[in-house]
Amino acid sequence: MPWIAVVCLVVVGACRFDADYAGATVRCSDDICPSGLECRLIDGQKLCAEKRMDAAVDTPADTAGDAVDGMPAVLTCVDPGMLTSAVPVSANTTGRMNLMTSFCSGGVQNAVDAVYRITTTAPNKQLVVNISNSSLSAYVLNACMQTPNTAACLGSTAAGSGNPISVAAASAANYWVVVDNLNAAAAGPYTLTVTIQ
Repeated sequence: MPWIAVVCLVVVGACRFDADYAGATVRCSDDICPSGLECRLIDGQKLCAEKRMDAAVDTPADTAGDAVDGMPAVLTCVDPGMLTSAVPVSANTTGRMNLMTSFCSGGVQNAVDAVYRITTTAPNKQLVVNISNSSLSAYVLNACMQTPNTAACLGSTAAGSGNPISVAAASAANYWVVVDNLNAAAAGPYTLTVTIQ
């Protein structure tokens, strides 16, 4: 009879399974992940990743988006860069894609682009937009839709280096600021500052 007990132990031990998804690349299904993982936007894809650790204390960084946790925004309508009034941001459009084609400053903005979002908390404000690169421009939209549905820019004019624009923000809402240009070949580094007044 002792040999039966040994066989049962071997069979039971062989049937155990312990899944470890650490470091695995698993797509989120309806924002649901296996236990111990959370759904996050990584390189433009919703993937299951290890939960962020902050000693079980929620901090403002937990609700501020991936950019705070070291994951930079993709700078598209789906994952725009976040702007704070009067705080400059610097980046580069080189190597990006042309996703936005707004009609602005008398033509279609055809260059590779980067998208940012700023939120006004009160109606009847002005968005003052400044950009530093002489071969790039920046314009404001009240809805972010990629080509072929990109809306015309607010105020009909884009900001250029040394030529800031002031755009009416009639509602307390989200507004999108797009770094772009009429010249399809335009690209490069820039500093963008949007101030709510």
